[in-house]
Amino acid sequence: VREAVVSTQSTGVALLKDRSNANKDVLYGQYTINGDLIKVTLFKRDMTAGRGKGIRLQPDLSYNATLQIVKKGGKQTLNWVEYNMVTNYNGKLTKSDIELEPPHFCRFMFSRVKSYTATSAGTITT
Repeated sequence: VREAVVSTQSTGVALLKDRSNANKDVLYGQYTINGDLIKVTLFKRDMTAGRGKGIRLQPDLSYNATLQIVKKGGKQTLNWVEYNMVTNYNGKLTKSDIELEPPHFCRFMFSRVKSYTATSAGTITT
């Protein structure tokens, strides 16, 4: 399992260096790569957990994305396949699909890195 960090703020890149940062906009999760599909599951950090005890995640809400690696003319892109949110409220799981309408969900330019593994080695931070 690979670690990743994602921030919803444009200035978030600098904040991601410090994993102890208490930024509520940072998501954590894991990814898997299977052929040309990348599946990512992200959670919010549990801000009530004490410091020094590692990162605790809120299991009651997850964001799940599936992206596909597409090769076209020597270039590679990551295209959105599926995006949903799963909530667990009082033991009841609810899955809400999110529409992948452009321009909000455009493709990403992508360069494959051979050092990545098929599954993340630890928590991904977003």
